[in-house]
Amino acid sequence: MTTSTGSTPEPQTVVAARICPGCDAEPPATGAPICPACGSRLVELRPPADALIGQVVDGRFEIRDRLGEGGMGTVYRAWQRSIGREVAIKIIDHRHVRDAMAVRRFLREAKLSSQLSQPNTVSVFDFGQADDGRLFIAMELIRGRTLADVVKDAGRLPVARAARIALQLCDALEAAHGLHIVHRDLKPSNVIVLDDPPGRDLIKVLDFGLAKSMTEDETESTQTGFVVGTPRYMAPEVALGADPSPQSDLYAVGVMLGELTTGKKMWDLTTFSALVAAKNRGTPIRAEIPPSVRGLVDRLIDPEPARRPARAAELRPLLQALIDAGDAADAPSPEGPPAQATAPMRAVVPPPDGDTPRPRVTAPTVAQRGPRGDAEADAPPTAGDDADAPAGPAPVAAVTASVVLTSERTRARRSRVTAIALAVAGLAVAGGVAAIALTRGGGVAAPADAT
Repeated sequence: MTTSTGSTPEPQTVVAARICPGCDAEPPATGAPICPACGSRLVELRPPADALIGQVVDGRFEIRDRLGEGGMGTVYRAWQRSIGREVAIKIIDHRHVRDAMAVRRFLREAKLSSQLSQPNTVSVFDFGQADDGRLFIAMELIRGRTLADVVKDAGRLPVARAARIALQLCDALEAAHGLHIVHRDLKPSNVIVLDDPPGRDLIKVLDFGLAKSMTEDETESTQTGFVVGTPRYMAPEVALGADPSPQSDLYAVGVMLGELTTGKKMWDLTTFSALVAAKNRGTPIRAEIPPSVRGLVDRLIDPEPARRPARAAELRPLLQALIDAGDAADAPSPEGPPAQATAPMRAVVPPPDGDTPRPRVTAPTVAQRGPRGDAEADAPPTAGDDADAPAGPAPVAAVTASVVLTSERTRARRSRVTAIALAVAGLAVAGGVAAIALTRGGGVAAPADAT
């Protein structure tokens, strides 16, 4: 590792926390270093200055700032000088490069992972060893939010959206499994939802078993992070010492699918042994998982690996069906809202000339009648009805009066319409006779369908 030719940034001075030695309070990490409660000078907890900031790894990658830290190493934002682009570079901790087997496995799996070109996986550009002996991996720099943050803000996701995310997870796993790479630590915090394009939920899966698979004797620990997998998403057989497999990756997909559609943890236990035991009994929130996806989740988190799908590709048609069903349910109907069979039917009675039409209740039709032939009791009031009147069928007398009134008001118009119709019919008959007369006289022939 060589020193950058440019100016080296100042050491990090970020304050992680503050504790008052006088009253044991923990004021905010920002502001004056004086306790607001008792006036004592606060003790500040600062992370150690990062000596890698400003250094150049392998003469090519200039380290600019820290992005995150894990059990196996630290990820930095760096500038690749040779082609002028930003990259993410993972520097593996010194203690993991002292074992020949660990280094051999790292080199093998880094080489395989660099062959991944699936759109939902992070591209690995290069890997190697720095001058100080530490291993590094240079990869695509992703800008976005973790899926864990998305769920924290949004709560439970619609089934179609969760299935769309799970489908992309399966696509990434299928590509990796084809190269004999298992992820080992698939979880929402290892999935990035890209900011661009917005609203598309395009995801990238991080950390495909590179640093997580270097040692043979890793132990499970929920506190330090030195684990091959996070216990809540870990298949029970892996928790008991079995080798990770494609089925154990799919187990994590099932846990994530259940949590995305409920907004809750599938298990919420504090000890590792209790969690492993609970996984063999199923999830306590099973009833809260939407029925359309519950069977698929049950199959994915089955304690017996042989009963889970053998390949991620087997889930594609199932997840696509959930997406299609959800999109169809959310799409607006082109014909408008469906008609209700029990809705009360109303008719606008033609008013006398000069009057304004107003709705009237006609006699109940068959569609309006209940099992006993009565009008539906929950029919809403019509315009002009008394809003305080009790709900129920209209009185027979009122309906009869309305019908009689309607008949009287329209009788005059009906007589006029009848007269006009007769006149038109007379004209039509006369015209027909004239046409036939012309035909008989050797004039214009009548149309073939005139009869």
